[in-house]
Amino acid sequence: MDKLKRMMEGRKATYVEKTPNDVYREVGEKTALTPEEIASIGGVESQHGKYLKPLQGGTATGIFQFQPPTAEDLKEGSSESLLDRNTQSDLMTAYLNKNQQTTPESAYAMHNLGPSRGKKFLAADDKDLVSAVIPDRVIRANPGLYKFKTVGEARAAIKKKLEAGKESADIVPTMLDLFKGDK
Repeated sequence: MDKLKRMMEGRKATYVEKTPNDVYREVGEKTALTPEEIASIGGVESQHGKYLKPLQGGTATGIFQFQPPTAEDLKEGSSESLLDRNTQSDLMTAYLNKNQQTTPESAYAMHNLGPSRGKKFLAADDKDLVSAVIPDRVIRANPGLYKFKTVGEARAAIKKKLEAGKESADIVPTMLDLFKGDK
């Protein structure tokens, strides 16, 4: 018990470990996307928290798989753990609001490609080849989304992937959700 008490010292007194659904709801309340749309991104990135650590030697971490440099930029030098769901919630909220994303497809493209490549991809014509818009190394890292595709085909692949991520979410309404809007 003393060990647990020492571990908790220095942490916020209000700290509570959030479930993925809590994170999706919180981000949805603070951005233009719904919790279900946020869940689709969490489903694609980490299967709703099942895979929080980097796969295949990468550095992306957490429910939304943020890269450490992106996290540092968004949190202005924060050293909080990227595995922490409170941190992931804050990062995704900041990322979506900073990049003014209003659809799950554009939010995922910006998140997956980074702001500069994401903007270029989103501005491209559907008939353009993805290889003319984003670097080969990004295409090799995400062949199912981008390899040998036009931008329009890649957008359709992103939408399909997000739909699968949304289907794997189990967003169950809470008691508070049932009374929202009642005055």
